[in-house]
Amino acid sequence: MNIDPHIQWLVRALEKVPGIFTHSSCEGHHNPKEGQLEWGKFVVDFSVSYDEIGWEALERVTCFISGWRAVIDENISLIAWYDDGLRWSLEGEYADKDQIDALAEIVEEMEFNSNLDKR
Repeated sequence: MNIDPHIQWLVRALEKVPGIFTHSSCEGHHNPKEGQLEWGKFVVDFSVSYDEIGWEALERVTCFISGWRAVIDENISLIAWYDDGLRWSLEGEYADKDQIDALAEIVEEMEFNSNLDKR
């Protein structure tokens, strides 16, 4: 899968979280066409497994959203939608690649629930 360079680390970090499965992503476009994100905005679409691990994955997403807001003063949202199953979009704004890298680092540093990891 071809991943935009500004959000590559973030997508790879999310893919390492047990229960998360990424589907698409975009770092925004300098000259967006209709329906495209403008530069300075990003999105990562994903689904989660329908079990305890998937619910923990969503809990982690909300935790690193809080971490992002504590470090970076930019908007970020988690949006639920339905497309032949429940999907999620992590959408945000950024001023430069370093801010997205900071979010990826927060994701990678999150600890996993030891009870679920022992399965």
